[in-house]
Amino acid sequence: MLMVFGCRKHVPPAPPPDDEYTQALVSQTLQRLESYDPEWTEGIRGIAATFTQYDDFAEAIASCADIEVYEGLPHPTWESELLVSETDKNETIVLGGFHFYAEPIEVRTRDANRLRELYCSRGSFYPFQGFKDCGGYHPDWCVVWKNDDATFEVQFCFGCCEMRTANGSSLHECDMSRKSQRQFEATLNKYRTKRPPWLTQP
Repeated sequence: MLMVFGCRKHVPPAPPPDDEYTQALVSQTLQRLESYDPEWTEGIRGIAATFTQYDDFAEAIASCADIEVYEGLPHPTWESELLVSETDKNETIVLGGFHFYAEPIEVRTRDANRLRELYCSRGSFYPFQGFKDCGGYHPDWCVVWKNDDATFEVQFCFGCCEMRTANGSSLHECDMSRKSQRQFEATLNKYRTKRPPWLTQP
């Protein structure tokens, strides 16, 4: 279920990404939104439109100093039995409507900086292009950025190559470029300690 926390009166334009392919996708998607393309369902159009909030989120996260990282539980479709087992024997926390292992993971400073750099790179993401046939969005990780004024929950689903960011009042949901997905995955997955390694999300 898509949860929309609120709308702003002024919506800034989407930032120009660095990658040419991603830039083309951004441009085409925004044109489709403006033209109210009838081939898009209301659901897809609504999610794609949240990309216009990326610039604000990136600017805020760029100045956040505090970080918490939470590891996601097994996938409810592909690893349903394992999910039940892990939930029964581990303490969990709910972030953005999804369960994560409760104990935050301490990441090295260079990796925290890398995660921030990747998130704020304008070639990392592009507007949501449609629902994937992968068993449903289920985040592998949640990176929580904090400053004095706000908390930002950034979720990554590597199975469907999607990212969601929420700050309690707004939600940004988009697709990741394949390059940034590999980079996020390489940075985060080396901290994977709770979720059993022999079963992975497809």
